[in-house]
Order: sequence, then C-alpha cells, then structure tokens
Amino acid sequence: MPSKTYELIATTTTSSAASSVTMSSIPATYTDLVIVGNYTVANGGGVGFSCRFNSDSGTNYEFEGHYSNGTSVNYNFATGYTMTYLSIADNSNRTTTVSHIQNYAATNMYKPILTHSGNAVWNSTYTGSWNNSGSAINSITFVCDGGSNISSGSKFSIYGILKA
Repeated sequence: MPSKTYELIATTTTSSAASSVTMSSIPATYTDLVIVGNYTVANGGGVGFSCRFNSDSGTNYEFEGHYSNGTSVNYNFATGYTMTYLSIADNSNRTTTVSHIQNYAATNMYKPILTHSGNAVWNSTYTGSWNNSGSAINSITFVCDGGSNISSGSKFSIYGILKA
C-alpha cells in the first residue's frame, strides 16, 4: 500500500462572522503546506480574500494574478503589500480555494504561494510570496481586503506534505 503524502494538521470552522481567522501552532516538520478553504464573505461580492503569516502585517508580501467572471478577465498585482491574495470571494456563493505554500519551514528563503479558486461568479489564480526569509511559517491568518468579514460556517484546513 502506498504511503500518504498529505497529512491533516488542523481544521477550523467559523461559528460566527469574523474579521479574521488564524490557524496557529503549525509544526515545521513538513516540506510544504496545502491550504483548503470553503468560505463566503459577510458583505460584498468580488472581495479580495487574503492571508498573512506569523501575524506579520508589514509590507512584506507580493502577489499577482487574474480573476474572471465569465464576461471579463481582470489582472491585479501588488508589491510591498500587507497580505497576499488567495481569491476573489463572494457573499452569496461559496468559494473553494486550494493554496500550496512551498518551503514554509525554511529560514533562508522567501515563501512562495500558488493558489487557484472558484465560486459561481468568480474564478481566480494567484501567485504570491511572503518576503521574510528568516522565519518559518507557524501561523496563517485569513482576512478580507477592504474590511469585509468571513462568514459563519466558513471552513479552513491545513495539510502538511510529507515529501514534496
């Protein structure tokens, strides 16, 4: 029987609307991380859904990507930003996101993140980076750009990749 590649580290489900969701105590025992989210935002459609690492809200992030709604494709990017985008979220349609964070435990390189997401209105693909080469990622905070809340019933899971 083949050995498992992904190991569940933690899962959380919001019991009420929240301005952010933090998952902490991520062990440095894997090569990479995979985030799986299934969520809505409390207000507004087409809201940037993002994450931060280790409570770092400084301008240490960058991202670039595109999102589309079936009639148009939009491109956005930022350097020196306070978070990295994961998706364009919606308030009435659940968004599913899968993000892969490479070399998250390394203390000598930036942490790249590759993400694809979709819901009934928006599809998006982003690449980003946390440009802190001296720290391993031990917590992830999910947050909406623009002040929206994460809705009750939103679920997030983090998996460790045993050998990438």
